[in-house]
Amino acid sequence: LAAPLHFTFSLLSIAALAVSASGAKPIAIVTGGTRGIGSGIARVLAEEGYDLILTYNSDKEAADEFPKTLTDDNSRELRVNCVSGNISLCSTQDEIFKVLDSMTEDDGNDD
Repeated sequence: LAAPLHFTFSLLSIAALAVSASGAKPIAIVTGGTRGIGSGIARVLAEEGYDLILTYNSDKEAADEFPKTLTDDNSRELRVNCVSGNISLCSTQDEIFKVLDSMTEDDGNDD
């Protein structure tokens, strides 16, 4: 990663992890972020200015539709990426960090 990252657990849920590099837009990782409580947490974080990485386990349709509702409801540019898989598996964690790397590299190109 280009800049040091700061990890902070959100007060909203232990499932939400806020990540930001100095000067970059904050990114929140929300497990189960496309349905139920996770989608509510994602909505609040989006309203607070976070870009999002949302994980889901099985409902691809919800994972495809929910980010569209978030971007439609937000007046600012919002980046939302969904990652499929069980968060306890290394392969899912690796995919999340690939997406995170990509999003933080994009932040570095905006300067």
